[in-house]
Amino acid sequence: MRSALLTFVVLISMLGTLPGCTKDAPTTPDPTPKKYAVKGTVTPKASEVVDGIAIAMGTRTATTSSTGAYSFNDVDTGRYVVTPTKTGFTFAPNSKNVRVTASDVTDVDFVATGAVLPTHLVPEMIAIEPGTFMMGGVTGQPSGENARPQHQVTITKGYFIGKTEVTQKQYMSVTGKNPSFHKGDSVPVHGTSALEAMDYCNKLSLLEGLNPCYVISDTVFSWDRNANGYRLPTDAEWEYAARAGTTDNTYDGAIDGRNPSVVLDRIAWYVYNASSGPPYDGSKAKPKAVGLKKSNAWGLFDVLGNVRELTYGRIEKYSTDPLTDPISDPSVDNIILRGSFFRIDASGITITIRELYHMNLADDSVGFRIARNR
Repeated sequence: MRSALLTFVVLISMLGTLPGCTKDAPTTPDPTPKKYAVKGTVTPKASEVVDGIAIAMGTRTATTSSTGAYSFNDVDTGRYVVTPTKTGFTFAPNSKNVRVTASDVTDVDFVATGAVLPTHLVPEMIAIEPGTFMMGGVTGQPSGENARPQHQVTITKGYFIGKTEVTQKQYMSVTGKNPSFHKGDSVPVHGTSALEAMDYCNKLSLLEGLNPCYVISDTVFSWDRNANGYRLPTDAEWEYAARAGTTDNTYDGAIDGRNPSVVLDRIAWYVYNASSGPPYDGSKAKPKAVGLKKSNAWGLFDVLGNVRELTYGRIEKYSTDPLTDPISDPSVDNIILRGSFFRIDASGITITIRELYHMNLADDSVGFRIARNR
């Protein structure tokens, strides 16, 4: 009996050592430790550009996408410091402490303060060199009122002038409004008074970090000649730039006032190509997008036709005396328009035409291009 009991105990002991015969059997450890991800986003405080920001974490670096997102993959468990950097930027917070234990770490986020994308548009400018020219009407060619006698003018200082008339999109990007009757992003802005055009110049100057040229109070204004901001070209600067070294009554040959005009068809919007006539009476004419016609030798577009352009000056009778850097201050009821416009026929589209205008008026035929001191 005792022998049988001993045999039974030995058998039970042997069965306990067989695989699968006990719930306490040891497990094989995983030889590969788990790795995790660390993710986050850099968001702009205003409208900063948040792509290309360098993110450092230990010895590793990542770069943000166009949305500011970044990630580190295959990260070992442990403690890390995550730090964003980009020249000209500051970040809140400066860095973050991250602990990686048993899961991905997300929302390691930062706010970036730095370079903001400009929301305003600056008209392209052309550099004009100093020089001497004959200003006023050419004998034997249509020239318009207030354009004689022809006389010598010397411009001693170079300046910048707009490649085109200020467009509606450019104007709206600075002022937040578009008073134009004939809408179109690339169509010249119109329906602005001379004072509103000056105010646009001041606002654009401030946005560009320049000194405003005008002091404006109701209908009283003055021009700081030394300011480096944007302004209207003077009457003489406008004609000198429009001529671009030519001597006829347009910058691409002479016109005799006959309609339609082969010369004007190349370079200007006037009633015979800005209208859906016949009849070509101007009632169906509209201003067109800038830059579609042939430019002058300096690369300026639409100095003739399209919309009349405000210049800084007043209508005064010319003399034959030679002048140097002539400037006449406009008054509320006397400011000069240049270039004529889309409702006029060939008899009234010349470089020499000067029209008197009231500074408080706002007409669908009147726009402007800007200038700057060099």
